[in-house]
Amino acid sequence: MTAVAIRVGVCDDDPLVLSALASYIEAAPDLVVSGLFRTGAELLAALDEADIDVVVLDVRMPGMSGPEVALEMSRRHAGACVIYLTSFATETPSEDALSGRVRGALTKDISPADLAQAIRVAHAGITLLGAAFLGPAPSRLVARIEELSTTDRETAILRLVSGGASNGEIARRLNVSESTVKQALQVLSRRAGVTNRTALLMDLHGITGPDSPQGD
Repeated sequence: MTAVAIRVGVCDDDPLVLSALASYIEAAPDLVVSGLFRTGAELLAALDEADIDVVVLDVRMPGMSGPEVALEMSRRHAGACVIYLTSFATETPSEDALSGRVRGALTKDISPADLAQAIRVAHAGITLLGAAFLGPAPSRLVARIEELSTTDRETAILRLVSGGASNGEIARRLNVSESTVKQALQVLSRRAGVTNRTALLMDLHGITGPDSPQGD
């Protein structure tokens, strides 16, 4: 747990999404909402004054798209890092949009706990994405998935986890219950020698970072 709260800005043209994500963020004791924005222009104007560490940024918005906003942020040398927010993994920006301060992307059905973990990891400077968003999986990732999994289902779960999929999304794609996914992740985490989902994600990508929060 961090000593100082991580300040988060959320930018999405859907007010319901803004409200939901704000409630998720405020529920975490180490996160605080520093601004809610309906357009990229609103966000960019606020960054000159607001103290924001992480921006959760919708990919598709009227006016400026998420990648266009992120590019302008990099030009202005804004200190905040970016997590893209998408409706579907297939809508995620191409690799050329995942650069600089952009830490990756999440789907909008992410759970409150997973969103909070993703913000913490992104704030620590760790990239969130793997094969599902960036094309062919790196050989190291493929090897680690093969090393940890003993069944086709476990392989599929690890591939989806490496790409930032939530437990709910994994359950729908594999046509299993969320409890089945959670149990499998607990087994895979123990097999990897880690204690939680974020640490498992870091292990898959060969990332050494700060201690991750406990729990799923």
